[in-house]
Amino acid sequence: NYSFIWMDADRAIELFTKFKAADYRSVSGIVDEIEAFVANLNTKFRKAKVAKATDQVFSLRDESFRNIVSEICTELNNQYRKLQTGMQGLNKLIGGGFENTRAYLFIGMTGVGKSMTLLDIAYQIKKYNKGYMPKDPTKTPCVVILSMENSVTETFQRLFQMAVGGDVNLQNYTPDEIMYMLKTTGELFLTDDSPIDIIIKFKPNRSEDTSYLYTLTEDLEDEGYEVICMIQDHVKRMKATTGQTDVRLELGDVVNEMKTFAMIKDIPLITVSHVNRDGVRVIDSS
Repeated sequence: NYSFIWMDADRAIELFTKFKAADYRSVSGIVDEIEAFVANLNTKFRKAKVAKATDQVFSLRDESFRNIVSEICTELNNQYRKLQTGMQGLNKLIGGGFENTRAYLFIGMTGVGKSMTLLDIAYQIKKYNKGYMPKDPTKTPCVVILSMENSVTETFQRLFQMAVGGDVNLQNYTPDEIMYMLKTTGELFLTDDSPIDIIIKFKPNRSEDTSYLYTLTEDLEDEGYEVICMIQDHVKRMKATTGQTDVRLELGDVVNEMKTFAMIKDIPLITVSHVNRDGVRVIDSS
């Protein structure tokens, strides 16, 4: 961290000096430069933080053997380390539930319901993790759905149909009736036994890079929430902080940065992507 600041200090001084001397006609461009500079510096800090957080070494030497085994057992035995769904087959497939520090990528054909699957996972996490206790007991645990494809209105309509059942038209009900149905039939309420909130946020396609995951999480922390799972729809609609222009390489960077985010925040991250053209040909020919 010291080296990052040392190497970038002159550039920071230059940018802020330009800002102080600028007039209203040029200040906008300088603000954009400062924003990009700060984002890049934050990325470096986060990578350093991951290196520190993962600097855990296993050894059979007596002085460290007991400590590291105790730490690992405590971590693995935490009952809130994994988020279960109501689908026992899926829980078994992923080792008991969506686990903290891991990134999950579901891949499917266009139009098969990938966004619906993500929404259903959020809904099931809410329903099947009763009495969840966040790390900070003063905060409300929440699952975040960051949609970069469907608006909040579209996502809410789907959640309503999913929770209430059937092809229900929202326009046939008043707001009070909708809230009543969500609370009674859909079990979407907040109590000590069902404390997990669902936060839906929309951002346009390719409008944000992975640093926004931190911004969103930390903004919610300021509002009294603790994010326990981040769901992003979908991976190709988010940019990498590296500025990579090659689509294939950028996708790899995005996934790596999502994994880094999951590790730093100690939560699972779940996203989806399309099957590529080769995959489509294989499926079509089978």
